[in-house]
Amino acid sequence: MEAPREQIAGALGIWAERLTPASRYRFGSPFLSALIAENHSIGQRYHSICPAQDRQFLESRLAHVISVGARATAWVKDPDSYGRRLASALLPDTLHYDTELPFGFTFAARNGRHPEEALQGVVNSVLTGSPLSDSEAVWKSSAAKFHLSREFPYFCPGANAA
Repeated sequence: MEAPREQIAGALGIWAERLTPASRYRFGSPFLSALIAENHSIGQRYHSICPAQDRQFLESRLAHVISVGARATAWVKDPDSYGRRLASALLPDTLHYDTELPFGFTFAARNGRHPEEALQGVVNSVLTGSPLSDSEAVWKSSAAKFHLSREFPYFCPGANAA
């Protein structure tokens, strides 16, 4: 979704769906995207419910998957507790945006998204409870590929047409 700040007021929880005749796909935060990409059974359940049902059907499963990942890094003292806290904080799965706060998907805050943000490092570090390595922090800009502007509107009309 791309809209001028003046047309949106207050705090929002944003999610989307892509419907086809044979399937339904939900889109929310990058955290759940990363987790369901690695866990088929969670992905199936995720795509069959809406955010209002997330806690009931996903919280314990996500807590377990997160704790397993955190345990593997050895950075988290209590992986089970970490998994429960993080699963609770991530659900319901929506991308949060508050017009009163600075936007950006960083360690300090996750308020909306800009198409150029290097969020994979943030996602990996938060999900595993481990600091970023230099190789994980490296990110190639997609600005040239998508012809993004640094100011709104981010997606330049017709820029990708060849």
